[in-house]
Amino acid sequence: MLRTIWKDLLHHRGQTFFNILGLAVVIFSYLILVALAETMDELLQESNLNRNLVIVQAGAAVVDESNISPEVVSAVQSLMPRTVNRIAPVIFRNIRISDSLVQLRATPVTDWESVFNLELAEGRWPSAPDEVAIGEGAKIANDWEIGTSLNIYGRDFKVAGVFRSSGLVIASVWMPLETAQELF
Repeated sequence: MLRTIWKDLLHHRGQTFFNILGLAVVIFSYLILVALAETMDELLQESNLNRNLVIVQAGAAVVDESNISPEVVSAVQSLMPRTVNRIAPVIFRNIRISDSLVQLRATPVTDWESVFNLELAEGRWPSAPDEVAIGEGAKIANDWEIGTSLNIYGRDFKVAGVFRSSGLVIASVWMPLETAQELF
């Protein structure tokens, strides 16, 4: 039987060559992709790169209209246990304080430095429910200082600290997540 197979392969040499070449290319490509995937996974595990996943509610036109349920958060954690190290809830609101339109962000204060890379420039991080921190851009644009009273949704807040950061975050107002959850 092997003799018959061998004769048939030799009889159709061109077709046999291209079939073997095609199989070799597929096997080689598979091995290269597996090696690349493993290498990338190792590099990402060892690197200090920030990897962020932002989940927005389906149908939300802008981030501040999104509301993610605890069930969705749990599902994300269970689907990607090696990838998701931490989930940091954030509330976004575009608000008017006096005559200025600013972005209000609320998240646990413990995440401000480690997750959002905010660096305290003046004062201290908020420790009371009626305190907020402002970015250097918001301070300059609005002439706000430590101790300035800001009226947010009809409630007065004192500026406890000024932070430094990059991007649009620099011109925003940050408050503890618990305070925002009570406020909204």
